[in-house]
Amino acid sequence: MNPKLSVVVPVYNEGATLFSRLSSMLVWLDAEYGREAYELIVVDDGSTDASRATIESFARRHVSCVALAHGANCGMNAAVRTGVLRSSGECVVTFDSDLTYEPAAIGRLVGELHASGSTVCVASPYMRGGACVGIPLVKRLLSRWANRFLSYATRGRHFTMTGIVRAYRGNWLRDALSVRAIDATYGLFFEALRCGAPIVEIPETLDWSAQPKDRARRVNLLATARRTWRVFCAGIAARPALLAGIPGLLPGILPAVVLIALFLHASTRTLAIATGVTIAIQYTSLALVGLQVGDFLTNGAVLCKRP
Repeated sequence: MNPKLSVVVPVYNEGATLFSRLSSMLVWLDAEYGREAYELIVVDDGSTDASRATIESFARRHVSCVALAHGANCGMNAAVRTGVLRSSGECVVTFDSDLTYEPAAIGRLVGELHASGSTVCVASPYMRGGACVGIPLVKRLLSRWANRFLSYATRGRHFTMTGIVRAYRGNWLRDALSVRAIDATYGLFFEALRCGAPIVEIPETLDWSAQPKDRARRVNLLATARRTWRVFCAGIAARPALLAGIPGLLPGILPAVVLIALFLHASTRTLAIATGVTIAIQYTSLALVGLQVGDFLTNGAVLCKRP
């Protein structure tokens, strides 16, 4: 019989604590669901440390664990996709291997998914009742504003779109990922919105207090820039009208237009026209930004209550 629950865990260079973390998850799953009712699918994404060997050793000891591996590092999205397409559960939970969310969050996600009749249930540290603990300031600000921007792009309907800790209807998720390679975070979120699939969020605590100090301090500027650009493009793709607000948010446009006109020795009339057109564009853009922000705040206020 197919398991009722599949838990998919992507792994990349998780170090010496991986075995104990997987053990903690398995102990909780055994106690909550029973060994026959779930499968734990762990995908090593081309780790360069001992993670792959650890996963394979763990799977040999526990029949409910399935070990998968990529020959090279393909990224978290590919690891999640590999695990999901191997899964067979009625419900699929994607979960972080670092246990920054406690294993009990799996049960709350699955319970809310069934109780609400939704297709996707998201663990949200940013909605009322959620919390972030021990996260470095820079990482916390980047994550918070990325989620606010994406929420803005979807008219304030949701709080958390950049995490993978979620529960899904298994058939929907496998169908979505079998068609094309979709980002496992906001990509799947936007796919659910596009299909009209019901999404619900529950408040959870994202706790970094037990993470190694070097991980907490480490900031890869190039990777951060790439993620920021992808988030920006995803938001614009979801709501192209956001582009109309860019001119109004760039205060240097008017001086630049005047300087260019003077450099080209434009006539007084041409300078006046260029200045007037630039001011009109910027004020119109600011008005559009104001309307969008008002729409965001109006819709977002409704979300202060848990569905």
